Amino acid sequence: GFYINDKNIVTNYHVVEGCDNLKDSDESPLKIIIIDEMNDLVILEGPRTKQSLRISPNAPALGEEIYVAGFPLYSSLKGLNFTSGNVSALKGYGQASSQFQFTAPTQPGNSGGPILNRYGSVIGIVVAGLKSDTLMRERGTVVQNANFGIKNTILKGLMDDNKINYKSSDAFWSKSQENLASIASENSVLIRCYGN
Repeated sequence: GFYINDKNIVTNYHVVEGCDNLKDSDESPLKIIIIDEMNDLVILEGPRTKQSLRISPNAPALGEEIYVAGFPLYSSLKGLNFTSGNVSALKGYGQASSQFQFTAPTQPGNSGGPILNRYGSVIGIVVAGLKSDTLMRERGTVVQNANFGIKNTILKGLMDDNKINYKSSDAFWSKSQENLASIASENSVLIRCYGN
């Protein structure tokens, strides 16, 4: 997940579904505040922070450079992962209009992580990827970099409806990849699920 203001964390519903207790990497408790099961989004309340990500005022654009942060395969890799790619389609799997497709590599554990634009603002939330083994069995095709994100417009609507504070703006200048990685690292949260 990732901080969107000084106390609220955004992630996917499927990340926290069935969990009796949620904690961050410091074992601080996290509390579910809002659930949007249909769009696979949840807003949590966590420990106070001085930093948070801004949401881009613009929806994802076809061909736009994007950057993804998360904690894939955490039991093996034990840390934050940062990858890059671009927006490859403006609709998700099955032509879902609430999602878009992107090429940055992701793995299990990336769900709920931020998708940033070149200014360091959120344009989406990682939600899923096509499974290579399934499509290989069904169609004899190897999938390459077909991943999906929930559009920032869906997140903004959820937060507006529930009066959750957030900042919606892009920085004036684009940032280096190193700077974007630092921004993503400072604002991303490992969510631990207990009792599932």
